[in-house]
Amino acid sequence: MTEVRMVPIRKGPGMVVLGLLLLLAAWLVAAPQAQAGDFGFRKPITIDHTKVGNSGATTLTNYPFLYSVTDASLKSTANGGHVQNANGWDIIFRAFDADNPGTGINICGAGVSVCTLDHEIESYDPTTGKLVAWVRIPTLKAFSYTPAPLDTKIYIYYGASTIAGSTENPTGVWDANYNAVWHLKENPAGAAPQMKDSTTNALHATSIGSMTLSEQVAGKINGSLSFNGTSNALNVASFTIGTTFTLETWVNSNDISAGVYHAYMDSNFLFGNAGHRWLGQDGSLFAWDGQNTEFDFGTISANTWYHVVATYDNTQPPTGGTLKLYVNGALLSTQNPPSPAPYGAVTATFGLAYTRAIPGEYFNGILDEARVSKVVRSADWIKAEYNNINSPSTFCTPACGTTTEESNPPSLVHFTKAHALAYDGVQNRVVHLQWRTSYEVDHLGFHVYREQNGERLQVTPALIAGSALKARAGTVLTAGQSYSWWDVLPAGGGPLAYWLEEIDLHGQRTWHGPVPVESAKGHRLAAEPERVRSVLLTRMGRGKTSVTAVPWYGTRPALLGPVTPTPEQLAVQWRLAAGRAVKLGVQAEGWYHVSQAELVAAGLDARVNPRHLHLYADGVEVPLLVLGEHDGRFDPSDAIEFYGLGLDTPWTDTRTYWLVAESREGQRVSWAPSRPGGAVAPLSFPSTLEWRPRSIYFAALLNGEADNYFGPVVGNWPLDQDFTLAQLDPSPSGEGRLEVTLQGLMEGRHQVEVRLNGSPVGTVSFEGLAQGTTQVRLSPAQLLPGANRVTLEAQGGELDYSLVASVRLTYWRFYQAEADLLEAAAPGGDQVTISGFSSAQIRVLDVTQPDAVQALPGRVKRERSGFTVTVVAPGSGNRTLLAFTDGHRASPAFLRLHQPSQWHASGPGADLVILTHGSFLPSLASLQAWRQQQGWAVALIDVDAVYDEFSFGAKSPWALRAFLQQVRSTWARPPRFLLLAGDASVDPRNYMGMGEMDFVPTKLVDTQYLETASDDWFGDLDGDGVPEIAVGRLAVQTREQADAVVRKLIAYDQAGAGGRAAVLVADRNDGYDFEGASGQVKALLPADATVEEIYRAQMGDDTARAALLSSLNGGPWLVNYIGHGSVEVWLGNLLSSDDARALTNGVRLPFVVAMTCLNGFFHDVFTESLAETLQKAPQGGAVAVWASSALTEPAA
Repeated sequence: MTEVRMVPIRKGPGMVVLGLLLLLAAWLVAAPQAQAGDFGFRKPITIDHTKVGNSGATTLTNYPFLYSVTDASLKSTANGGHVQNANGWDIIFRAFDADNPGTGINICGAGVSVCTLDHEIESYDPTTGKLVAWVRIPTLKAFSYTPAPLDTKIYIYYGASTIAGSTENPTGVWDANYNAVWHLKENPAGAAPQMKDSTTNALHATSIGSMTLSEQVAGKINGSLSFNGTSNALNVASFTIGTTFTLETWVNSNDISAGVYHAYMDSNFLFGNAGHRWLGQDGSLFAWDGQNTEFDFGTISANTWYHVVATYDNTQPPTGGTLKLYVNGALLSTQNPPSPAPYGAVTATFGLAYTRAIPGEYFNGILDEARVSKVVRSADWIKAEYNNINSPSTFCTPACGTTTEESNPPSLVHFTKAHALAYDGVQNRVVHLQWRTSYEVDHLGFHVYREQNGERLQVTPALIAGSALKARAGTVLTAGQSYSWWDVLPAGGGPLAYWLEEIDLHGQRTWHGPVPVESAKGHRLAAEPERVRSVLLTRMGRGKTSVTAVPWYGTRPALLGPVTPTPEQLAVQWRLAAGRAVKLGVQAEGWYHVSQAELVAAGLDARVNPRHLHLYADGVEVPLLVLGEHDGRFDPSDAIEFYGLGLDTPWTDTRTYWLVAESREGQRVSWAPSRPGGAVAPLSFPSTLEWRPRSIYFAALLNGEADNYFGPVVGNWPLDQDFTLAQLDPSPSGEGRLEVTLQGLMEGRHQVEVRLNGSPVGTVSFEGLAQGTTQVRLSPAQLLPGANRVTLEAQGGELDYSLVASVRLTYWRFYQAEADLLEAAAPGGDQVTISGFSSAQIRVLDVTQPDAVQALPGRVKRERSGFTVTVVAPGSGNRTLLAFTDGHRASPAFLRLHQPSQWHASGPGADLVILTHGSFLPSLASLQAWRQQQGWAVALIDVDAVYDEFSFGAKSPWALRAFLQQVRSTWARPPRFLLLAGDASVDPRNYMGMGEMDFVPTKLVDTQYLETASDDWFGDLDGDGVPEIAVGRLAVQTREQADAVVRKLIAYDQAGAGGRAAVLVADRNDGYDFEGASGQVKALLPADATVEEIYRAQMGDDTARAALLSSLNGGPWLVNYIGHGSVEVWLGNLLSSDDARALTNGVRLPFVVAMTCLNGFFHDVFTESLAETLQKAPQGGAVAVWASSALTEPAA
């Protein structure tokens, strides 16, 4: 019944929205490398540094980490997991420098903050999620690394439907220090050479003897080879083994009989030759032989796995070099081969599992993971290898594969247009690059790169700000954001192309391009002042924001949560709301003066007895002064005065004061009792200035009820803010203080240096998307009279970004007024003298308790420079005094006659409640009358009345829910339906300057990916996530829009529109069976329904779009879409907001169900969602739209 419904789906990670990234324009293709932004999921992997070696190493370089797990999340999607490709091609590994801070640590390499790590998949089973992969970690923290954090953190990413080929780079895993690496996982009976070398050297091995597939057996790691001890072995082509080397393998012996020699790895030289290298066993002993000398080390047990390693170094004394022999990570023997014939560099063929030079020395057992290195591997390296391969799961902390899966939402950047025009001049070439995206989430921004002569050069001096933080768009488009950049370069130089590097809030980078450059011949070159460039991140939020003084006791807490008045407050408020009153709006702290003429003009009865005037705020009476009340008449020369405070909530800055006439005398501002002067207060007091800018909305921050508005971006550039210290005491009795609070914008660690007047004074250190605060004590010498500059600059690299939450500077200020006003702190009982007034008409108030202020008697004295007043601070403890002259009085933001209401009270009730803005009441009265004619009980309510009764007159969505909870129990007919008539805004305070759009507020809630609107929240009266009242909204912003939508709804009913024609629309089956889901909807339709199926994959985009528009203009009963979409579009441009505005179906209005993402994102201030456009289409559209205001999951 309700006209449009827009709710967030808070189910799981990802839904259909992933499709926003899937298609780029045919001429704008993504770079071929896999990007983390394409992947739907990830898991952290933390490598335990205590398992990396056991001696003095602090780091290992280019370590090949074994990641061997069986993880249900790594099953293919066909088997219930999240890996899209049955070969595991959409599995990658990434690292972030921000996760691995420390001296000398740069896990991705110098100057690189985020990197995709080289990996090789040895095996992957999509049915079980078993993965065996090798990952090269450029810098791995080892056993002796300090300081904390001590462990190395990387991520495994998976779940990318866009990957069409292998993402592996095996030769990148095994660096130039390796001669060969054989995993021994292949079929020994296959085409020769069977056993593949993973390094760039391609030293593949060929099986000899009569080896069959049956001898490919389960090994220590994965596959391995079983050798018969008589004829089966492997031959390797000739290569050079230098004067330093490492031979290693995993071995499991079947025969440890005495006197039997078994070779594991061997060159083809005779024992007496200096080039001979032989690693194997002599009976039950491990053995090494070279230069006709055998060294035995360690005892063997049959059918047991061992890691056996031999290293040789001939670069250092003694003459014969040093041979070290290890078993299972432990050094068992150190030898110095005899002089004068050290091992020299030799070129030789190589054998595995036999001695090529001596017949009969064949190995009987299993070999796995054989390697030859050109360098001497350290004891820490060898111990790390043993720990990693012997127990892969415990090499991580927590165990590998057991960490919580994280959804890895893409930045939702979908290109719809990009082009570059070149203006060629004699000296310069000017290129204008423009591009447009659809809706974006988590998108931090772009870098622009110029590609010329095979080189790619960054041309943007800083990141171009994306929509994740953008306070306003340069141009309001029908979808997404538009961007522009001008590049000026010398004339000539060859062909050009441009690339766009997209960076999201997780530090993930995605390349888009190339964008070809076309000649601008025939186009006028814009003059320099006309060349509009998109806003750089360095300039975001840099608008004019003020530094304000705050009371010493701090700002009054913002009402972010539900208003929970006491029963006494609520009773008072309901009495006030039911009667006659004048409402006064107060937006800032001050002493307010309102004349009798102003009050009478607002509706106050001039015949009132002024002694009976009462003032209330938040359901509590507050004292006031009524000037001229002594005669019992409210004369034109009379006035009221009171101390007022504003509010600071996400929805309003205005506190409502209620002025009413009652039958008894009201509370008045009293004089504090006279008391003898006590101690003389110090010459100065601590005064605090606060900079709390709100120029950027951070939608991706999931912080519950806290505010999502912040100030400028803090990055690796200086951000300055000046604080003007008036009346600074150079020799105070106490210290100053600087407090900086920042909101993290990126994952990882933040290090922001704080400078005062150019000198470092502190650092804000914190993690991720949390808030970080530092408090710095300041000496008097650090503060200057007048302007003092606070500078913030990130020290954590390119992606160390945060936002300003607040900066507070406390200094000691003389008791001297500025512009005849001073708010000051003073100890109770102390005598205080305040100077600097231009008039003797000075008033001093104690406002320590804002709802019970007192006037203080004072002694005024004329001084050479003006007037002073001396008072004694009342009470005890710290007090707050407000001193001003009569000429320094404030006026309310508004004066308004209250319209009495008692919606909270018991009554007959209504089936349908319509809550609307006062300006739309006449329009909605027509709908109310029509529904009543249809037999409905309808209550049409000005939303201000709900604020008056349930939040003391302050705008708040909590008031709407409290009202519904109240009437559900007090009305005889509790409401079943709620219609919110009026648009809502993500910016109800208009911080971004886009205008007043918040007519009836929505409730912003945290969902999986972003904060978004939930109208269903109002109907969820018990907080269980399921609404008890059906909720809809007419998202209108003008009286004309309201009239048109109401006429459309009534005309639909009058025409008897509806029928049984259903149109089922489905997207391509890209990661989800949308056509199958549409078929399930078809099975639920009435038997007499006529169904038209429009499937994008079967018809193509253009044909499907034409068929859909034809059907919509024909006026079906139901349209159901399931697939990918964004705020204003269904993917493939099947339906857009432009199409909706042009519909001509008249009163034949369908009910549209949009099972996609963001079509109901109605609270955006920059654009209009598809659901809103269908609702407000002038010549047709939809009678109702069910759509999501969030990102959704198709399988949830």
